[in-house]
Amino acid sequence: MQTLTRAMFDLSPPEGLFESTAISRLFPDTSRGAREQLLHRALRANEVIRLTDGRYCLTERFCRSRPHPFVVAAFILYPTHVSFESSKTAGIRESLSNFSRALAPARV
Repeated sequence: MQTLTRAMFDLSPPEGLFESTAISRLFPDTSRGAREQLLHRALRANEVIRLTDGRYCLTERFCRSRPHPFVVAAFILYPTHVSFESSKTAGIRESLSNFSRALAPARV
Protein backbone atom coordinates (compact mmCIF):
# COMPACT_ATOMS: atom_id res chain seq x y z
CA MET A 1 0.00 0.00 0.00
CA GLN A 2 1.38 3.37 -1.03
CA THR A 3 1.95 6.17 1.53
CA LEU A 4 -0.85 8.31 0.13
CA THR A 5 -3.30 5.42 0.01
CA ARG A 6 -2.54 4.48 3.62
CA ALA A 7 -3.04 8.09 4.77
CA MET A 8 -6.32 8.40 2.87
CA PHE A 9 -7.53 5.03 4.13
CA ASP A 10 -6.83 6.13 7.71
CA LEU A 11 -8.62 9.44 7.05
CA SER A 12 -11.54 7.50 5.53
CA PRO A 13 -13.08 10.26 3.39
CA PRO A 14 -16.81 9.90 2.66
CA GLU A 15 -17.37 7.31 -0.07
CA GLY A 16 -13.58 7.26 -0.66
CA LEU A 17 -13.72 10.55 -2.58
CA PHE A 18 -11.15 13.28 -1.97
CA GLU A 19 -9.60 16.38 -3.52
CA SER A 20 -5.99 17.43 -3.93
CA THR A 21 -6.43 19.86 -1.02
CA ALA A 22 -6.83 16.83 1.27
CA ILE A 23 -3.41 15.63 0.12
CA SER A 24 -1.93 19.04 0.91
CA ARG A 25 -3.44 18.92 4.40
CA LEU A 26 -2.24 15.38 5.05
CA PHE A 27 1.33 16.19 4.00
CA PRO A 28 1.83 19.88 4.88
CA ASP A 29 5.62 19.65 5.28
CA THR A 30 6.26 18.15 1.85
CA SER A 31 6.80 20.11 -1.33
CA ARG A 32 4.23 20.23 -4.11
CA GLY A 33 6.43 18.01 -6.27
CA ALA A 34 6.70 15.40 -3.52
CA ARG A 35 2.90 15.37 -3.09
CA GLU A 36 2.46 14.96 -6.84
CA GLN A 37 4.93 12.06 -6.76
CA LEU A 38 2.95 10.40 -3.92
CA LEU A 39 -0.20 10.75 -6.00
CA HIS A 40 1.51 9.47 -9.14
CA ARG A 41 2.72 6.35 -7.30
CA ALA A 42 -0.76 5.64 -5.92
CA LEU A 43 -2.28 6.10 -9.39
CA ARG A 44 0.27 3.74 -10.98
CA ALA A 45 -0.35 1.13 -8.29
CA ASN A 46 -4.10 1.29 -9.12
CA GLU A 47 -4.93 2.30 -5.56
CA VAL A 48 -6.42 5.67 -6.54
CA ILE A 49 -8.57 6.65 -9.53
CA ARG A 50 -8.39 10.14 -11.07
CA LEU A 51 -11.95 11.38 -11.68
CA THR A 52 -11.02 14.87 -12.88
CA ASP A 53 -8.12 17.22 -12.27
CA GLY A 54 -7.80 17.52 -8.51
CA ARG A 55 -10.56 14.99 -7.67
CA TYR A 56 -9.84 11.38 -6.86
CA CYS A 57 -11.38 8.21 -5.49
CA LEU A 58 -9.88 5.27 -3.63
CA THR A 59 -10.32 2.01 -5.49
CA GLU A 60 -12.78 -0.58 -4.18
CA ARG A 61 -9.96 -2.47 -2.46
CA PHE A 62 -9.27 0.49 -0.14
CA CYS A 63 -12.71 2.06 0.08
CA ARG A 64 -14.89 1.22 3.05
CA SER A 65 -18.07 1.77 1.06
CA ARG A 66 -18.58 1.84 -2.68
CA PRO A 67 -19.61 5.32 -3.86
CA HIS A 68 -23.02 5.65 -5.46
CA PRO A 69 -22.98 7.15 -8.99
CA PHE A 70 -25.13 10.10 -7.85
CA VAL A 71 -22.63 10.93 -5.12
CA VAL A 72 -19.74 10.74 -7.58
CA ALA A 73 -21.64 13.03 -9.97
CA ALA A 74 -22.19 15.56 -7.19
CA PHE A 75 -18.50 15.34 -6.29
CA ILE A 76 -17.33 15.93 -9.86
CA LEU A 77 -19.74 18.75 -10.68
CA TYR A 78 -21.31 20.53 -7.71
CA PRO A 79 -24.18 21.42 -7.58
CA THR A 80 -25.60 18.45 -9.46
CA HIS A 81 -29.34 18.06 -9.69
CA VAL A 82 -30.64 14.74 -8.48
CA SER A 83 -34.40 14.62 -8.28
CA PHE A 84 -36.06 13.75 -4.99
CA GLU A 85 -37.71 10.73 -6.59
CA SER A 86 -34.41 9.41 -7.96
CA SER A 87 -32.66 9.76 -4.63
CA LYS A 88 -35.59 8.21 -2.81
CA THR A 89 -35.66 5.27 -5.22
CA ALA A 90 -31.90 4.78 -4.99
CA GLY A 91 -31.99 5.09 -1.20
CA ILE A 92 -29.20 7.65 -1.03
CA ARG A 93 -31.04 10.79 0.03
CA GLU A 94 -29.21 11.04 3.37
CA SER A 95 -25.82 10.34 1.82
CA LEU A 96 -26.33 13.07 -0.80
CA SER A 97 -27.48 15.66 1.71
CA ASN A 98 -24.47 14.98 3.97
CA PHE A 99 -22.13 15.16 0.99
CA SER A 100 -23.75 18.40 -0.25
CA ARG A 101 -23.30 20.01 3.17
CA ALA A 102 -19.62 19.06 3.13
CA LEU A 103 -19.11 20.64 -0.32
CA ALA A 104 -21.20 23.77 0.21
CA PRO A 105 -19.18 26.97 0.74
CA ALA A 106 -19.08 28.21 4.32
CA ARG A 107 -21.38 31.12 5.09
CA VAL A 108 -19.79 34.21 6.50
